[in-house]
Formats: sequence, structure tokens, C-alpha cells
Amino acid sequence: MWFQIWGANTNVGKTVISTGIVSQLLKRVTHCLYLKPVQTGYPPDDDAAFVQRHCKQLWKGDSRGFDQRLSCKKLFVFEQPLSAEEAAKRQGKQISDQQVMQAVLKEWENSHGSALIIETAGGVLSPLPSGTSQADGYRPLRLPVVLVGDGALGGISTTLTCYESLLLRGYDVPIIATIDQGYPNWEAWKNAILEKDTLIVSLPSLPPKDIPLSNDWYLKPQVQQAFQSIIEHGKEYFTKRVKRWEEMEQKAPKLFWWPFTQHGSSLHPVIVDSAFGDNYQVAQKKSEETNSKSPYFAFRANEDSSSWHLFDAFDGVASWWTQGVGHANVQLNRSMMKAAGRYGHVIFPQVIHQPAYQLSKELLETVGYPWANRAYYSDDGSTAIEIAIKMGLRLYSTRHGSTHQQLEVLSFFGSYHGDTLGAMDCCPKGDYNELQSPWFQPKGVFIEPPRIGMQNGRWILDISNSSELFQNSSMANQAYWDSWDEMADLQRDESEIGIIYQRYVNKILDSSRNIASLIIEPLIQGAGGMRLIDPCFQRVLVQEAKRRGIPVIFDEVFSGIWRLGVLSSTHLLRAYPDIAAYAKLLTGGLLPMAVTLTTEEVFDAFKAEKKKFALLHGHSYTAYPVGCQVALESLAYYRTSCHLKEEKSSIEQNRMTAFWNMDKVRELSCLPSVQMVSCLGTVLAIELRSPQQGYHAMVTQELLDSLLAQGIYARPLGNVIYLMCSPCTQSSACDHLLNKLLETFSRSNKPLLAHQDDVAIP
Repeated sequence: MWFQIWGANTNVGKTVISTGIVSQLLKRVTHCLYLKPVQTGYPPDDDAAFVQRHCKQLWKGDSRGFDQRLSCKKLFVFEQPLSAEEAAKRQGKQISDQQVMQAVLKEWENSHGSALIIETAGGVLSPLPSGTSQADGYRPLRLPVVLVGDGALGGISTTLTCYESLLLRGYDVPIIATIDQGYPNWEAWKNAILEKDTLIVSLPSLPPKDIPLSNDWYLKPQVQQAFQSIIEHGKEYFTKRVKRWEEMEQKAPKLFWWPFTQHGSSLHPVIVDSAFGDNYQVAQKKSEETNSKSPYFAFRANEDSSSWHLFDAFDGVASWWTQGVGHANVQLNRSMMKAAGRYGHVIFPQVIHQPAYQLSKELLETVGYPWANRAYYSDDGSTAIEIAIKMGLRLYSTRHGSTHQQLEVLSFFGSYHGDTLGAMDCCPKGDYNELQSPWFQPKGVFIEPPRIGMQNGRWILDISNSSELFQNSSMANQAYWDSWDEMADLQRDESEIGIIYQRYVNKILDSSRNIASLIIEPLIQGAGGMRLIDPCFQRVLVQEAKRRGIPVIFDEVFSGIWRLGVLSSTHLLRAYPDIAAYAKLLTGGLLPMAVTLTTEEVFDAFKAEKKKFALLHGHSYTAYPVGCQVALESLAYYRTSCHLKEEKSSIEQNRMTAFWNMDKVRELSCLPSVQMVSCLGTVLAIELRSPQQGYHAMVTQELLDSLLAQGIYARPLGNVIYLMCSPCTQSSACDHLLNKLLETFSRSNKPLLAHQDDVAIP
């Protein structure tokens, strides 16, 4: 059993109540750990000593063994009786949130499954030494809360404010306790508390402050009964929590229809109990493969049930490519609540609201600079592409005076643009679309693009699937580079390879008169296997399409807004579209929303006297205020909190942010089990070598289980294992992941791939 004690303010009795809880726990467990991570006003104020002293006096067993039953520790102490931030400044100490968390976790890990009580300092939003509020700093733990309410006049408001502050950060608050000060505040709390199974306990008043607190107060029957009820309710809370995991594990597969999943006996669902920052907190039945070093743990709901535990696992799929600022980001949550409180929801046609106005300005001045003039909002990436297709085809018809109904797009094999019918029709026949709808009909000319990747420590050009490009040239075998910048150099456009690309593209464009739009995923094909495409080839393709008046569509649903280390892939590709779609990172990973940016020429193509010529594509939640406000906050967060810089001139400078250590990436690319590595921005993809041909090579479940046991949640694409950090992930976290991958692929004595005729799904 473990709890964190929070206070509605300072001097509300947190330590008094901590002592009573610890004293009761010692009657039920063999060992209890009490932690005071931050203590100010020391040594006159020493909460750990207070708990130790009173619990020892209340202990009725053999006093000689008491010290082995209870450990009371303070981790960071400051002399001044001030806030932790101010006290640290005056003592000249700099203590980061990470240092506090590491110290807590170390003590917890060394306690070997003890009951744990962590007492905070001051109020819920009082600062840690760094200045971060405690509610945010301790959030990675997400320990269940005992909130000590303020029993004084005014305590109704302060306590409910603290309760909501904790709740909105994702904490469970199963218990609220208070010490009576003559006001029935607890009755008001009971009426206002959202969770009706929250226990609210009122303890008798303490002796006057000039009289030292004695054990007589703790021994009062009413006090004993109150603390017993807290322990019993806490036990019930944990029992329900474990039973909930067990029920979900058993029943969810019978209720859910998971996307991209063939439901059968081989399902391996993962229970995510919560998420914060880069990590899931996973609930799993304890086994030998489970990471025994994890400090999180749970217990059996009863003697017949399995033992469960909690552990952190890096969200290696960035929650399916949407994660931008980390899970449960408090700034995004606040902006969401503010907009919800101000607007709720309003329609968008011919309506102006501030979040949509500000977001449109921001997008056109940053993501779409300098080419875009208009923003068209929708719900998700696939829909944004549907809109982009309508725009592209209309623009082509306007430019060329064509009303031909058999218009096509030019796109790539391996492309993926979404699961709605129009987006599917922009892709060649394949696993994602062939059997999904009898109405599916590819409407395009599809070519195999030259691929790049890292092999044996160098960037190489891979034309294994596009040998048609170099039928009469040996240049492909000589194409390798030591760095991304060297490979992406604009001078390559004028090289022999660039000329070969130009001839090939013109040949394709000359062969079809119905190509009415070019649609590409810039630089990287996501669902197609995280394949990097030669930027020189894509740049030539865009240039030739524009020269012929063919509208160019960039599908940046996956790649846009810092996913590749830059605000837009145009900064790396050095080419501009007529239309571009954005979605996944737009709202930082919190809410669904998409936008299609366009030029004024595209907008003008829909202008006419009659409404039927307008773009008639809308949704009930188009440009909804909550989504727009969160998107604005996300874009600002990328700029200010992720230490990323993007100037308007950077398209010429070709600057990008490095997340993965390239020395370690090169080391990965040299492993015998690795065919090729793709690494760009936040994306790292490892294509495993497949000894057989003609089958869908699939990463084994044993490999995925091994990674999860090491704290990495991964979801492969066939024979490709990929990890994706957020634009705000610390480089140290990426280094840790790379080390784990190197260790796993180097030392594994089990097959990494299984060969089966199945679909490589994202």
C-alpha cells in the first residue's frame, strides 16, 4: 500500500495525519517507509523525526525491533522556513525535479516492497526547489492521494481548489482527511466532490498550539477509528484497482474491435493505467520477464488472484505518431479547460472565434510560410487529405480547363494517406486497401521511389525496388554519403543522378495525360515502413510537376510540425507545395484536429456565384475552439519549452534538430541482424535482415515482450522496429533507448523475425 499525503495549505496537519496512517500500517505490514522529499525550516521542523518519534511511542510490540519496521527519511533539507524554491535560492542550491524524483525512486526501490507514505511540503501547488509545482513534479509517480483538507474558515474553497488541481492532473484522490477547527467544512466538500466513493474523514481538534501534541490524542477511540477507516478504504481502493485490471484483461477483448488487428488467440493487449511525459504506466501480471527493478508494484486482490505490478514503458510509437509535448502536459490541459469553459463548442461556417483566428495566423506565418494563404480545418489526417484531393483536382481543372472525369494522381508505391475511400484511392493496391471496400479503385499512376538509409555506418541509395531508374548507369552503386547534409545537398539536383531522376520523371509525366495532382509524403513513408525517400528525387518530381501546372500536395499529416526535427518538411526538401495537410502533432498529441493549408490560387478555384461550386466539405466539429486553443498552446510549447529554433531563413540554411546519437545509430546499422536504419528527426527505424524472400517477415512477439520488460513499448511494421520520441524528449532518454536496442539486437539468442503470410500493420 502506498499513498502520497498532500495538504490544502501549510499547517493543516499533514504530518499529524501521516503519523496516524503510518502507525496503523505498522500493525498490518512488516515494514513501512515514510519519505519527506523536501523539508524546509530544518532542524526546528523535522517531520521525519516527528513521525518516527510518535510512531515508536505508539508501538505496542517489542521496541527493540521497531527500527527495523519503520524507516523515516528526509531527502533534501533547507534551513529557512520558506517555500522550497526560495529556501533553495538562499542556500545557493540548484536541485532539479529529476533529482528529487530519482532520490524518491531510489529509496522506494531499496525498500523492497514496503508500504510507502510520501508527505509533500506546503500546499498542492507549492513549489519544489526548481520552482515546479509539486502537483506537476510528482506527477510521474501518480500515487493515490490522501488530501489533508483545511478545517479553518476559508478552508472549503482552498481544499476544493486543491482537489480539482490534483484531479485535473490525473491523480486519484480516494481519501480526504481533515482536523476539526470548529467549522463543518467536510460537509461542503462531500456535496462538491465528483468521486462519490471518496472517503471524507474528520478528526477531532488538536490541543492548543502551546501544548505539545501527546499520544493521548492518537489513542482517542474516535481518532483510532478514523485512521483505521483510512487504512481500510485504502486497501479497498487498491483491491478495486487490481480487480479492474483483471476484469479489463478478461473482458475488453470481447468488447473492443481494435483497428489494424486480427482478433484471435494470439492477442497480446497491454493495459495502460496512465501516461505521463514520454511514458506509459503499464499494469501487468508479474512474471519472471517483468522488470524486477521497477519501483512500482501492486498486490493481489485476494489470495486466488495473480500478482500485478506497475512499471514505466517508453511510448515508442508516440501514441501512434501524435505525441508532441508529452502525455498529460499540464499547459495543454489548462488551455483545453479554459477554451471548454469559455466556449464549449460553436459551429464554424461564417463564424469567427478567437482561437481559430489566432491559430490560422500562426499556421500561415510559421508552418505554411511563405507559400500558404488559407487554412481549411477538419477532423483528422485522412479527412484533411480528402479535402486536399478535392482542392488539387479543382485547381488542375481550373488551370487546364478540363472537365475530364478520369483524372488521376501521381504517387508512390508504399504510400499511405488514410483509410477513407478517397485517400485510399490515391494509393496502389495493397494490404491497407485491397480488401477493405468493394468500392476501392486505385486512381493513380504509381512509381517506386529511390530509397535512402544507413547501412554499415554510411547513408546509401537503395534502388532494390526501383532499378528501372538506373538501367543504363552504375551511379546507384557509387551513391553513398557520410552525413545527412551531404546527401541532402541541393547540388545533387544537377548531378548525374539528378539528371537521371529528371529524365525518369518526365518519362512518367509524358506517359499519362490524366495526372491532375502529385501527392507525396515528404521525405518519409510512415505506414509504408518508415522508409526514407531520396530528397533529390522528390525535389525533382515537385519541380517537374509544377512546371507542367500539376498541383502538388504534401501529406505532412505524419511528418509535419517537428516530427522530422523541423517545423515543416519544406525546410529539408527545399520545395513548396500548393496544398499541404497537417494533423498528428498539431495539437501536441492531446486532441483530434487537422488542417489543410493552401495557396490563394487554390482558394480562388472554388469562387463562383453559386454555392454548389464552393468547397462543400465540413464537420460538426470543424475548427472547434477547444482544439484550436490546444493547437495554439502546442505550437507555442514547441517553440519555448522544447528548445527548438526555426527562423524564416532556415529553409536556406537546412537546419534541423538532432535527437538520436548518430554514433550509436551507425553502430546499430553495422549489426549483422540489421538490414538498414532510417533516422530523421524524432524517428528511428531499424529494418531487420530477413533471410527468406516472398513472405511477410514479422517481428516476433518474444522480441516485443523483451523490449517491454526493459521499459520500451514498441509496435512494429513488419520487419521494421521503430521508435519515435517527441520533439520535447531529452537526448539522454534517446541515448538510453539506443543502448537498450544495441544490447537487445547484439545479444539476443532468439529469432527476431517470424515468417508468415500476414500484413505488416502500423
